[in-house]
Amino acid sequence: MLFNSLDFVLLLGAVLALYGFLDRQRQNYLLLGASYVFYGFWNWRFLALVFVAAVVDYTAGRGIAAAASARGRRGWLICSVAFNLGILAYFKYLGFFLGSAVALLQSLGVSASVPMLEIVLPVGISFFTFQSMSYIFDVYRRRFPAIESLPDYLLYVSFFPQLAAGPIERAEHLLVQFQNDRTVTPDGVYRGLLLLLFGLFKKVAIADNLGLYVDAVYDNHTEHGGLSLLFATYLFSFQIYCDFSGYCDMAVGMARLLGLDMMMNFKMPYFSESPQEFWRRWHISLSTWFRDYVYIPLGGSRGSTLHVCAATMVVFRVSGLWHGAAWRFVIWGGLHGLYLIAQRMLGVAGSPATGVRHWLRIFVTFQLVSLAWIFFRAATASEALSVLTTIATTPGEFFFPREIVNGLVCLPILLVIEAALQPQYFDEWLSERKPVAQLVVAAVVLFAVVLLGQQRGTQFIYFQF
Repeated sequence: MLFNSLDFVLLLGAVLALYGFLDRQRQNYLLLGASYVFYGFWNWRFLALVFVAAVVDYTAGRGIAAAASARGRRGWLICSVAFNLGILAYFKYLGFFLGSAVALLQSLGVSASVPMLEIVLPVGISFFTFQSMSYIFDVYRRRFPAIESLPDYLLYVSFFPQLAAGPIERAEHLLVQFQNDRTVTPDGVYRGLLLLLFGLFKKVAIADNLGLYVDAVYDNHTEHGGLSLLFATYLFSFQIYCDFSGYCDMAVGMARLLGLDMMMNFKMPYFSESPQEFWRRWHISLSTWFRDYVYIPLGGSRGSTLHVCAATMVVFRVSGLWHGAAWRFVIWGGLHGLYLIAQRMLGVAGSPATGVRHWLRIFVTFQLVSLAWIFFRAATASEALSVLTTIATTPGEFFFPREIVNGLVCLPILLVIEAALQPQYFDEWLSERKPVAQLVVAAVVLFAVVLLGQQRGTQFIYFQF
């Protein structure tokens, strides 16, 4: 069930129609039911997985809180983490691990093969497992009390606006809101609608339009020259940003319609002056998750330079693997790890620049990020290397179909808006403008969605993770 589908519009409409007439607990039951309906549309058989995963971590949280000894607390923590990593390993990584093991054995001259596996990847499994694990870690560290209400925790794990692709929320931010009364205000509804519109604009007017060109070139990369592949790579940089941030904008917008607040997951990342700043602006909920639960426990920025570099590389390689069970994602993460290590070793971009230096840093950072995206978009690591080779050696003829025009018309609109609203978010920035300016901007965005957007309802890229 996609956000830009009729089925979802009917589901959200039914929730909003009933929501204001219910007390807090009944609102939670309504949202929980809607969340299960939403997820069941993808594959109803995986509803049991979402439910069991939440029950396991709810039980583990209660067990940690009730344990009389440190050993008992660790035991509950280990059980929870083992369960979450276990379902990730089975559904997402089993084929990758087996295939890699077979390839290693074959390279050593050992005859081996892997059986055919038909494991369906549950939508959003990486998101809801990480969100649930953050709760367990915080309960174990005594940063958050174990919750008593099972329905409230079930809702925290499965809340439908962010279930499929985040943002990855923390219990101290989202779960506490399910435990308290909330008020739907006209300002909240207005700003929520603005974010819904802006997110829809990013998705259907930019991401889906640019995706037509990116898919045409990358899916037939041997038939295109370096110029077309380079252009497709730059367009993919904007496609994946608009696709993912568009989803998150709509998720946050829907939460505001319900009187709830969720964290913003993006902060104009392509205006970053350095790779480090990029990860402070891109997929913020994931980068802070790895910072708090992996990087800092590994020692963080403490210790020798070698130790810090090793911890950085571990985090980004694991982050790459989180995105997908393939070596190309590990390489993608490794490249970003190398970027941050190089920035640290060279001591560049330590403080903000101004004027030409500011824009030069943004330009260089965008080139580095786009280079890494090649491994993210290509079907395999070898295909990514082939794309890089073609870009470097064979310009070829430039492929430019008419279908790309709508996306190229809408992209400057996005860049102008984001350049203007820094460091604010779209709804905050626009709501502070004069009524005439608000009307003009909203009309331009709505025009782009209705007349220039792709209406075929393509799936969000991050649903596969």
